[in-house]
Amino acid sequence: MKLSYKLVLVLACTLLFIMPDSNAQKKEKARNKFEYEKLHNGNRKLSARIFVKTNSGLVGVPGAEVSFAAETDSSKVKLGKVTTDEDGWAYLIIEKGYSLPQIEGKTSFGLTYAGNDSIKRLTDDMDIIDVDLAIKLDEDGDEKIATLVVTDFEGQPVDRTKVKLFVKRLYSLLPIGDERTDSTGMVAFSVPEDIPGDTKGNITLVGVIERDRKFGNVETRQDVSWGIPNSYTVSEEMRNLWTQSAPTWMQVMVFGVFIVVAVFFFYALYQVVMIPKDR
Repeated sequence: MKLSYKLVLVLACTLLFIMPDSNAQKKEKARNKFEYEKLHNGNRKLSARIFVKTNSGLVGVPGAEVSFAAETDSSKVKLGKVTTDEDGWAYLIIEKGYSLPQIEGKTSFGLTYAGNDSIKRLTDDMDIIDVDLAIKLDEDGDEKIATLVVTDFEGQPVDRTKVKLFVKRLYSLLPIGDERTDSTGMVAFSVPEDIPGDTKGNITLVGVIERDRKFGNVETRQDVSWGIPNSYTVSEEMRNLWTQSAPTWMQVMVFGVFIVVAVFFFYALYQVVMIPKDR
């Protein structure tokens, strides 16, 4: 009897120690997407998405506090904390001119998510080499040439880097071409002459380095009057059933219907007033 009592006591204590561990093992594994972008205005942008894998797919974690940092082997700078939005994204803007720790142009950016009661802690980092991307414009007779130039932190050319040239449109980017830089860090593109511009013929050229494993995302922009001047005024002749401005015949018809209805209404009201009252 005493042996059974001791056995039950040992099993109970064992369960008390095991249960917290089993609950801890139920935590979801956190996953992330970490990106760097150097914007056309010189600012830098860090983007991180915290998400978990569920039966229905990948789901972002809203309200998660993400800490960003920049470091080298000898120094570390805390950049700030950002709370994720409803899709699990957190964005941090580093203003132009902010001094980041770097060695030979390379900086290691890191993120930390502390986790919560149901999601595990997460850390990640990426090494980025700072480069500059510029656009040089030239006209050779009737041919218009835009040259993308990639240089490192010392101003030296960066070769074999894939760059793309676009023309900014209202809702998207019109691709012109993509190529790798040569030994001088340059790539020349011929810009078509029939691209519609604004009223003065201005267009915006956009040079891009996309998802490079060493440089991340880099963008530059430049306005130039190489487009065809275009007028965006709406003509009265464009009045149709599917436009915001209804055709004139429809406006007249609707106005006439309102007049007829008003006449019958007041006539009926007059007839009611003229009915003799019983004395």
